[in-house]
Amino acid sequence: MRILIPPVLVLCLIAAIKPAFPVSSSQYFKASEYLEKKGEVYFKFKINSRSATSDLTHIISTDNISGNEVYAYANRAEFETFLTQNIDYEVLTPPGDLLPDPAMYHGLPSEPFEWDKYPTYEAYVAMMEKFQADYPSLCKLEELGTSVQNRKLLAVKISDSVSKEEAEPEFLYTSTIHGDEVCGYVLMLRLIDYLLSNYGKDPFVTRLVDSIEIWIAPLLNPDGTYKGGNQTVSGSIRYNANNVDLYRNFPRLPTTGQSSTPVKETQTIIDFMKKHNFVMSANFHSGLEGAVYPWHCMRVDHPDKKWFEHVAKQYADTAQFYSPDGYFDDLGGDGFGNGWLELYEALGTKMDWATYFMHCREIHIELSSTKILAQTQLMIIGIIIIGRF
Repeated sequence: MRILIPPVLVLCLIAAIKPAFPVSSSQYFKASEYLEKKGEVYFKFKINSRSATSDLTHIISTDNISGNEVYAYANRAEFETFLTQNIDYEVLTPPGDLLPDPAMYHGLPSEPFEWDKYPTYEAYVAMMEKFQADYPSLCKLEELGTSVQNRKLLAVKISDSVSKEEAEPEFLYTSTIHGDEVCGYVLMLRLIDYLLSNYGKDPFVTRLVDSIEIWIAPLLNPDGTYKGGNQTVSGSIRYNANNVDLYRNFPRLPTTGQSSTPVKETQTIIDFMKKHNFVMSANFHSGLEGAVYPWHCMRVDHPDKKWFEHVAKQYADTAQFYSPDGYFDDLGGDGFGNGWLELYEALGTKMDWATYFMHCREIHIELSSTKILAQTQLMIIGIIIIGRF
């Protein structure tokens, strides 16, 4: 038997189950669809002042602030909390969906690879294994652990005496802790290849490898990057498979509140870094263009502010010098700046954790305003960053 419900009661039922907020139902249902499909939603909203984001940083994952518009991500619980703030918002197409058919490298013997494609997951693992096989005296592959979905978290050690522990400074490059920021992923693979293939040929590269123990982990969030399946980076997401922003999942500084429990990938990174004595590290992102230094969590100068400024400025100046006009000129046009002042407040970041707890001076480098570059753009930015190394 069919039970007919008067239309007015249907509206009452919708009002009872849907949170109250001053936006159209279409935006709410669009957000719900993304949360169901991806586990996260990408959206924007307006603020009256930058200070208004301080409370929101405890709720959502801020991605960028442009004028009075905030771009952010949220998982289901975060978004429901955000709705209680009664802020108008607009749901956006996720960056991982903006390039529906990216050029992919599958690792086939007959398939040329010119650093203008994204590797499939299997091709990525094979590339990392091949680096070690081709350069056994210079390169050692280490599996740090696995992701929630059991994809490998990999890093290579590059050194002139790779099997020995030498009295040398240790340096760490990491990338793509946000799964939809894949520009640095390919560039780190290219950097590994560049260092290994130019050792003994280029005096500068040879001096670096002889005097520094270099570690490179190109992909810290494989589940986010390959959300659409191992054969494509299309459909990639920011968070991990358990809908956690890994970059903001690290222990917080004592003055900034209670830390969240590190999830599997975060704990793997923490354990790895605790085994080493990294004196400096760089973590690559995309979404804007600039070099960022601590702190990200508070408006207090780091005691080594002048040193951080020097390093970040030198990186920005170099990127601008070797690039077309307009590249790497965010953060007030200078291409570098303090995380809290030039970007936004963010708690539990890898940069702040590594700098404070591990005594490792880490900077956060945003390589591209576009998170997933098209084939031609990927080649161009690779020439700028790696070709001028």
